Amino acid sequence: MSVDARIRELLLANLVEVFNVRDPKRRLEAIERNYTEDVTWTDPDGTNMGVPEQPSSVKGIDVALVRDGRIAVLNTFLTAEG
Repeated sequence: MSVDARIRELLLANLVEVFNVRDPKRRLEAIERNYTEDVTWTDPDGTNMGVPEQPSSVKGIDVALVRDGRIAVLNTFLTAEG
């Protein structure tokens, strides 16, 4: 698998297998599989993410540093819709 394909796979897993899963055991398995043991993750703390059932009020991107095929650093950047 190419490096680009692995990064895409990791970022999709971050969204689908970690943040969209509520089962703690399944989430932990995905985290152990896709993140380094010393991973750091930052996001803009305190940002209003929007109201349920309403159109999204923010857009954003994730920027990851991948080491040995797993996410070592994950930064989330959000911007308000305008």
